Amino acid sequence: MNRDLAIAEWQRARDSLGAAATYESAGYYADSISRAYYAAFHTAKAALLLDDFEPSTHQGVISRFGEYVVGTHCVEREWGRELNRLEELRNDADYEVDMVFGEADARDAYQRAAAFLDRMRALLTDYIPLDELEPG
Repeated sequence: MNRDLAIAEWQRARDSLGAAATYESAGYYADSISRAYYAAFHTAKAALLLDDFEPSTHQGVISRFGEYVVGTHCVEREWGRELNRLEELRNDADYEVDMVFGEADARDAYQRAAAFLDRMRALLTDYIPLDELEPG
C-alpha cells in the first residue's frame, strides 16, 4: 500500500468536496458538479492505492474501482454505480455547453459525492488510522 499517496489523494478529495460546496453557494453549478465528481475520483484513487493500483486515466480508475475495490474489499456495488454517475454528470457539466444546471443539480451531485466519501472513509480507516488520514 502506498500510504502517503493514499492520504494525499484523500486530502485532495476533501478539498474538491469543499470546492464543490463553495461553487454551489456562489451559483457556479456546473463547476460545483465537476468538483463533486473530482472528490469521488480522488477518493476512488485513494482506495485503489490500498492495493498499490495507480491507474492513469479516469476510465482506468473507474473500472479498477469496480473490479478491485468493490470486488476485493466488499464495498457495495452501488458505490461503483455512483462513481460512474458522477463521471457522467461531470462530463455533461464540463463539455455540454448547451446544458443548464441549477442549484438542485449541484446539490444532488454534492450529496452523492459526500456519501461516496463517507463510505470510502470507512474503508480507508480499516487500513489507515483516522488521525493520519485526517490530521488536525
